[in-house]
Amino acid sequence: KDRMICDFMLCCKNKGVKSYIPIVGWDDLARRLSIYKLGDKLLLRARIQSRIFYKKLSDGSFEQREVYEIVANKLKKVNRQ
Repeated sequence: KDRMICDFMLCCKNKGVKSYIPIVGWDDLARRLSIYKLGDKLLLRARIQSRIFYKKLSDGSFEQREVYEIVANKLKKVNRQ
């Protein structure tokens, strides 16, 4: 089965400082993300996961790397306050 994926950046403001957090959404959530616009306030339910991958280097060898990512389970727009 083909799966749809959407990567996006979530901007969090705290005391005037902005932090950008990369988020991954899969399948139905990825499809629904197309309705949101830049600046929309969202409520997010997610989990943190780590995974190992192998990056091919310029000399043809592979290097093992680990990445941590936030995977969204639920996402909905909330009214601005």
